[in-house]
Amino acid sequence: MYAPSVHCSYYAVFQKMKYFYVNDVGIGYDKFNENTRKSEEGSHKYLIRNFIDLYHNKTKDRYESRNLRNEINALKASRQESDYDNKEINYDFSTKALNKSKEIINTIKAAF
Repeated sequence: MYAPSVHCSYYAVFQKMKYFYVNDVGIGYDKFNENTRKSEEGSHKYLIRNFIDLYHNKTKDRYESRNLRNEINALKASRQESDYDNKEINYDFSTKALNKSKEIINTIKAAF
């Protein structure tokens, strides 16, 4: 069951970003979903882009914002690999995803 755990690691980050974004911007989930539907990016790209902008406005650290975006996108790529590719997902792969997820969530919590 290592592949599903990678999926969960990514979505834990996704849901945490969505929670902080919606609450910090004060738009509510319905408005967020409406904005996502209007965008041509897809919900994940839309959230990551907007969340990183918000994170950058809070931290004022371009390097840290870029690093967080890269870490989130790497975890997203791991999730896509585990969900869609014909590749064995082992303990090490899933543990790296879980640890990365925890690091990202801690980084997000510290800023908000």
